Amino acid sequence: MLASRETTSRFILFPLNMHDVSRIKTDFQGIANFPNVVGVVDGTQVQMCRMHMSIEWDIILSIPR
Repeated sequence: MLASRETTSRFILFPLNMHDVSRIKTDFQGIANFPNVVGVVDGTQVQMCRMHMSIEWDIILSIPR
């Protein structure tokens, strides 16, 4: 489920002018030594589903006999 508009507006911000863009680039390069970075995305959550068969069983089935 995607976050609500209230939550995203608290955590996802975009620079409003070129001064902000320049400041963010300079600050980020100072922190991580990556040039020309304005933003990053972190914390992606992916739903994992349990497999019906174990990986070992898949390997056994794929061995030629």
